[in-house]
Amino acid sequence: RPNSNVRIDRFSAKGEPADESVLTLFKGAMRAITGWVAKRNPSAYRIKTPTATIGVRGTDHETSVIETATGDSLPGTYNTVQEGITVVQTAHGEIEVRPGQHIFASRDDNAAPRLLAQHPGFFLRRQLRIEERIQPRKEAMQQHVKNIMEGRAEAVRENIGDRKPEIQKNREALKRRIQEHRARERSKP
Repeated sequence: RPNSNVRIDRFSAKGEPADESVLTLFKGAMRAITGWVAKRNPSAYRIKTPTATIGVRGTDHETSVIETATGDSLPGTYNTVQEGITVVQTAHGEIEVRPGQHIFASRDDNAAPRLLAQHPGFFLRRQLRIEERIQPRKEAMQQHVKNIMEGRAEAVRENIGDRKPEIQKNREALKRRIQEHRARERSKP
């Protein structure tokens, strides 16, 4: 979003267990549609703000940081979920945010994040033209991630298939050793 300040703290998406995405949103707003990092390891994806840390469980969400009170908006972190679930955590508590829900974590209060009864007013006033392009892009990205994961699963299945004769041979050898051990145990006085 315009006038935002974001830092990429750590990012790796190589399809490895160590992949992670950690961003800091200092001010402004950003919408994130998570990919395989959050899908494979939700704890490896976080967005930090001055007042809260947001984790996901595979999602499409938007986070906003308001620095000074304006109209109906208090200073703090706002999070709105389109799809999936986010978990917003502060030093004073934690809350799960589900699709269609909105939370606020105050910059000034010593309170846990709280659910809002409706969309924050600023959020509704700033709809961008890109909104209509997000859904097709999200679907394309989800299909791309699915194809990659299916390709990896197929490669693993093929690797196991290549090793089936070896596995079968080892299984038969193990069965023979167990039978021999049992026969020895039965023949002991």
